[in-house]
Amino acid sequence: MNLLDEFGQYFELVKANSPRLLGEVHWLRKQVFEIEHQFEPHKSAIDENIIDPYEHRSVSCLLNHRRSGHAAATVRLVLPASADKNYWFPAEDLFENQLIQSGFEIPQHYRETTAELSRLAVSKRFRNRPGEAQVSHGMATTNHPLESIPSENQRRRHPFIILGLLRGAIQLSKENGIKHWLAVMDPALLRALRYFGMDFYRVCQPKEYHSSQRVLCWNDLDQILTGVKKIRPDVYRFLDSEGFDEPAEPDFIMPTSVPRADHKAPELYSAEFFQRRRWENRQ
Repeated sequence: MNLLDEFGQYFELVKANSPRLLGEVHWLRKQVFEIEHQFEPHKSAIDENIIDPYEHRSVSCLLNHRRSGHAAATVRLVLPASADKNYWFPAEDLFENQLIQSGFEIPQHYRETTAELSRLAVSKRFRNRPGEAQVSHGMATTNHPLESIPSENQRRRHPFIILGLLRGAIQLSKENGIKHWLAVMDPALLRALRYFGMDFYRVCQPKEYHSSQRVLCWNDLDQILTGVKKIRPDVYRFLDSEGFDEPAEPDFIMPTSVPRADHKAPELYSAEFFQRRRWENRQ
C-alpha cells in the first residue's frame, strides 16, 4: 500500500473554502494557540488573534480524522497582495530587525510567487506521544519519524499529520501560482523535515517567539520537492499527488457566519458555544 492510500484510510484533506470549514479552522487555531499553548490571550470568542489582518488574502486547508470526524490539523498560506506593491508578509513584520541586520529581502520578481506558510496547528488529540504535546505543530523528534501504525491505533502514523498538511499547502500553492515559501519554523521541526529531504534556507538570525526559538526560512518549492524526490521518492509521490477530498458532513455543524479579516468579531461565537466544545473535547 502506498503512502497516499494509507493516509486516506485515516484522514481526509479538504480545502477550507466554505463558512463551515473556515469555522472549523478558526476553532482549531483558537484551541491550539489560545487554550492549549496560551500563545495569545484567551477570550470567549473568535477574535483578531485568530482572524488577523492577513486572513483576507489567505487560503487554508484542514485535515480531518475519518473515523472520529474530528478536525486534526490545519495550515494557512498567506498569498501575495497583488494590489499593493509595498505589502509585507506577517513573518517579515515579525523578523523586521533580524532581516535588516542580515540584509535579506525577497527578490522583487519573486514576491508575486511567494506565499507564507503559517498558522500550522495540530489538535491536542493528535499530539499524545512523548515530546508532541509541547509543540503546536505536533512533530516531535524523539521518535523515529516513520514508526509504524499499531493495529489498534487509528489516530495516525507519526508523520502523516505534517506530511498531510504540507501536501495540502503544495496543492494550494499550485492553485494560486505560488512557487516559493516563506515560513517561521521551530528548529526541531526543521530537523525533522530534513529527514525527508526538505531543506529550507535560514535567512536571518533566530528570534525568541512564543517562549521558543524560531527561524525565518525561505525556499523555492520545486527545490524542496526535488530534495524529497532524491531521498524519499515515496514521500515525493505523496506530496505531489493532486486533489483534495470532498468533506464529509459532520454530526456537529459549526456556525455559518464567519467574519472577514477586517471585522472584529468578539461575539461571533458565544462563551456557551466554546464551553460546549470544551466539554465535547473531554469526552
